[in-house]
Parts: sequence; C-alpha cells; structure tokens
Amino acid sequence: MEDLENFPAEIIRNPQPLIALYGLDVRKDVHKRIWEVFSHTRGHDRYSIFFTNLTETGLSFPQPKQSKTSYEWYVAKGILKKDWIHKYQNVIPSVIVLFAELEWTDPEIGAKTESCAQQIRDIKEALKGRGTKIAVILIQNDKSLGDSDSVTNLCTECEISPRSLFVIGLQDSLLPTIIRLETSLHELSQNFYHLEIKNVR
Repeated sequence: MEDLENFPAEIIRNPQPLIALYGLDVRKDVHKRIWEVFSHTRGHDRYSIFFTNLTETGLSFPQPKQSKTSYEWYVAKGILKKDWIHKYQNVIPSVIVLFAELEWTDPEIGAKTESCAQQIRDIKEALKGRGTKIAVILIQNDKSLGDSDSVTNLCTECEISPRSLFVIGLQDSLLPTIIRLETSLHELSQNFYHLEIKNVR
C-alpha cells in the first residue's frame, strides 16, 4: 500500500518536455548569458520546458533494452513501466541542442564544420538508437548570412535538416531571439513525444 499512498514526484508535477543543451560552457560570459536566458528567465508567456546542460554532466544515457522478439508468452504487468515517466521527464531528453561558435565568414569553416559533425556523431553514439531529436545552434558575432553552399554543407556533414539549424546573433537582443528558438525546439520536442507514445501503444 505504501507505493499507492506516496505518488512519485513525476506524477504530481506538471509534465515538462526535457530539452538538453550541449556545448554551452558557462565559464564563458556569452555562454553563461545564453544558458541563463534559456533556464532562468522564464515567464508565463514562454513554453513550459525543462532545460538541462549536458556540457557539465556529459553524454551519458541508460542502455536501451532490447525489444522482445516474441510476445507469445509475455504477460503485461501494467500500462507503463514503473520508471517510464521519470526516465522521459528527467533522463532521456526529447531534443539535444548542440551549440557551436561558427561564423559563415570564418576561413576555417571547413574544419569547424567537421568538428561540429564529430560532436553530432558522439551524441548519436551516446543515444544508441533512441529517437531523440538533434538540433544545432550557431553562436555568431557576424551578422552576415551564410550562403546556400555553406548552410547545405553544414547540414549535410552534421546529418541534420535545415529546419534543425538555428543561429543566435550576438548583435541582437538575446531574450526575443531565444523565445523564437524555443517555439521551434518545442515543436521538435512534441514530435519526439508523439512518436514515443505511438511506440507505447
């Protein structure tokens, strides 16, 4: 009866999408300001999202369990596994956002693009086939727009859709920029959870 009387915190609290930020080093002033706008400056006019910074904790996720090859003798013990809600609210992010300082006019854009692509590969390896969405946000001082070849090459190397590539221009006000970004990240997050719900069904 004890488990029935003491509901876990995940059931009591309002559910929030878990979105992880990776590549933000809060020891750097610019990165710290971006992190604070994402995580601390949250009003009622913004989506209810729980942000976590994986830069400090690293890319470590639970090993996914192997799917059963046959359910012939399987006896269901409930609708959801006991830790399912906890796992998807606190451990497995719906979206991982990689931050990279990369200017379109940088003469070393090729090498930095490859570095970004390697970090994406590291993220995918850590996820081990999970359906977490991946996005890239470029931190830029230069207001120049990237030409189509540079943008296409970055998306191709990182194996992401152009719709998952965003820019934070440091010449612009951070708060309205990040609020706009949250709308797109929230959409990616909802896509992840809808697919997970289908898998449960």
